[in-house]
Amino acid sequence: MRSDDLLKFCKLVGKFKSLKINSFKLDSRIITPNDCFVCFKGTKFDANDFINQALEKGGVVISSNLEKASRFSDRNNVFYSEDPLRSLKELAEFKRKSSTTEFVTITGATGKTTTKEFIKQILEDSYPVFATHKNQNNLLGVSLALLNMPEKTKIGVIETGTNHFGEVEELTNLVKPNGSVTTNIYPSHLQFFKSVLGVLKAETEQISWLKSNPKTKFWWLNYDDKYLRRFCKENYDFLKFFSMENSRANVFIEKVTPVEKEIGYIFKLNIFRKPILFPHFGIFNLNNLVCAVSVCTEFLDTSRIEKILTSKSLTLPDFRSTVRKIRSNILVVDCYNSNPGSLISSATETAEISKKFGGKKLVGVISEMAELGARSEYYHNKVAKILKKLGFSKIYFCGGMINQFIEVFGKDYVIQFDHNNLSHLVKELKKLKDCIILLKGSHVYGLERVVDLLEK
Repeated sequence: MRSDDLLKFCKLVGKFKSLKINSFKLDSRIITPNDCFVCFKGTKFDANDFINQALEKGGVVISSNLEKASRFSDRNNVFYSEDPLRSLKELAEFKRKSSTTEFVTITGATGKTTTKEFIKQILEDSYPVFATHKNQNNLLGVSLALLNMPEKTKIGVIETGTNHFGEVEELTNLVKPNGSVTTNIYPSHLQFFKSVLGVLKAETEQISWLKSNPKTKFWWLNYDDKYLRRFCKENYDFLKFFSMENSRANVFIEKVTPVEKEIGYIFKLNIFRKPILFPHFGIFNLNNLVCAVSVCTEFLDTSRIEKILTSKSLTLPDFRSTVRKIRSNILVVDCYNSNPGSLISSATETAEISKKFGGKKLVGVISEMAELGARSEYYHNKVAKILKKLGFSKIYFCGGMINQFIEVFGKDYVIQFDHNNLSHLVKELKKLKDCIILLKGSHVYGLERVVDLLEK
């Protein structure tokens, strides 16, 4: 994209110089020559205060403050937008119209980012692949992904998130994918969606685009998810299913065996000739891999995918289901999101690790699950009962729903901590010996910091 294109959607404040824009960024500290610095005013600071720093580094600027932008009217390529998010979306739409990239969108309550990373890692040796950064899956993140995608990209893998109705539809219409995949439907963002059926409705809004687009190639759904299995009453040609066990699906696991005394599984898909090692924590992550493999069959021969999986070690995103050993304790670090489905899955798999390693005591470091609305007490109580049944002996908890855990475990076995000051929590955890500790919470709570503090 060129600076000339900004003239179509933004007001020029300074002098104009035609140049090719390398990338769009929101942080003035990482601006390099010919980058475009987009200035949003946040709750803690105003990016418009850093216009000069971006210009000094050779950047282009889109400011959201006309008064501050006008101070640099003698400089090249200073633009103003009353609504920079709208302008970024319009620029992304403009770029998408001329793109020949094939796009895949990913929706679902959990597993989107891991599935996205697995797809990218499987395909990137065969094609130029680009994917959304980390879990930046809202309108801003997706717009930036489209704008920053290299021109020679063959396949774009775009994660689309949602916490309100209409968001997936808007993002789908922006990306205009050739195919899509939905990982699962769990209780999440119930403050907005009210029920699991509301989550289903929101996470499948791409159906309108997929039905109307004559170039739609596929939509992969999780056959093991009862909501998705029953979702499509019509048998569209592009609809396909993956499964962990059911042979009615297009891609399914024929056999899976946990690796003895180690983390991971040996599994065989119906489309593969030989069993393959999956050396990571969590059967749910193996499910994410099956999901990713299913999508990749649209672009690669199954023999090629099988060869990649046997010769290449796929990596999980940061802070998602990583296992660390610190002294005599084993830490399961799953600190990027938390809802009832993902918390129960992580806890169940953590309990399985305990069985592998001589029945070590189970300890949970848990943050409150957000955006559950009127059902928040119910789901926190439900999760507490499941953790108790799984054998967790002590819970360290941050958030307002601690009483739901105290009711189940007893007040002597639930300890509250402040995620803004982890020193007391870390001091308590350092006293533990021969335990398996599950760190589970949304990224906003920063529980991953516990790992670094424990290692000191």
